[in-house]
Amino acid sequence: MTVTCHEMRSAEERCFASGISAGFLMEKASAGIASAIRQFFPEPGRLVLFLGSGNNAGDAIVAARILRELGWQIFLRRLSDELSDPGR
Repeated sequence: MTVTCHEMRSAEERCFASGISAGFLMEKASAGIASAIRQFFPEPGRLVLFLGSGNNAGDAIVAARILRELGWQIFLRRLSDELSDPGR
């Protein structure tokens, strides 16, 4: 299923209005990311994350935490703001 940025923002706002926290949503999204990675790579290995700015980077960091707890080696690389902002 694909959603637009506007649709995702609306869904998040409905969650927040119903009392669901941003932290809870991040944990759920991150667990899904970690699960998808483990589907393709069931054995722990090395993972390099290239992080931009914003919530997606936060989701990736939490997913990395989950994978690290499962024995993965995690390497984080932050992209400069200039490279991570496609509007520049």
